[in-house]
Amino acid sequence: MCRIRPTLILIGIAALLAQAQKPGKLAGLSEDRSREAYTLELSRLVTALQKNPWSTRPTGTEVLIRYLVDRDAAGKPLGAQQPDILFKVTEADRSFITTQVDKGRMISREFFVKDQGGLDLPQQRFDQEPAQTELKIDGVNLACLRGESTWHEWSDRGPSSRVTRQWVLASHPSIVLRQEVAESHGWEVTSARVNKRIGEREFQCVEIRKWLRFYHKGPNDSVTTQYLCPEVPGHVAEEIERLFKVQKGRRSSAPYQLVHQRVVELKIPN
Repeated sequence: MCRIRPTLILIGIAALLAQAQKPGKLAGLSEDRSREAYTLELSRLVTALQKNPWSTRPTGTEVLIRYLVDRDAAGKPLGAQQPDILFKVTEADRSFITTQVDKGRMISREFFVKDQGGLDLPQQRFDQEPAQTELKIDGVNLACLRGESTWHEWSDRGPSSRVTRQWVLASHPSIVLRQEVAESHGWEVTSARVNKRIGEREFQCVEIRKWLRFYHKGPNDSVTTQYLCPEVPGHVAEEIERLFKVQKGRRSSAPYQLVHQRVVELKIPN
């Protein structure tokens, strides 16, 4: 049997200690692994959210949404109380209805599953080769590609064009993380580490921020925060829309109206 001399053991230990004294290298490896794990989890969630939010939901599935009334710093309500909305799948992969009871009057509407869409998919073409860039989400720097597509339109007022900008994951180009359309509206992923409780269950959600400029007695901004979960029928676990006045190109510091809705009950047949 071959014996290992103590001096060789000491040399081996010294080499290991020397490697351990390189924190930059070890930290870099740890950071790379953490980024890779985060990217895979983010990709899994966004891919699921790009699919039809009502597809494959069984007949009889119910989602109860409640409107919450938020108040400003002075205690003034920022919205009116609204009745709950019940979503119910009437035929799997075909249709669902919404029902509200307002002042004793029941209002129902039917929707077709095939008409519902998930998060935006990447553009099929870009004007030029997408540029390399980064987006920071949840403190993680993600390598992205930024591309632009110009769309030309003609109407009675003459020709016009609009530019759509998209940021996609460099390692997973099918994953859109941010989109802007014609400087007027868009959306972006702001977090993938939000949990929302519905009943006794907690759901992992992706936080999305949407914005839209519209005109009603002057310019206004709508800023909506959504918490989307692939496991929730309809995908939206909670949504908060804030409306702001815009004066001289600047948005007001506080919203003049707020619409807050949240899923409070789920019934999914086995």
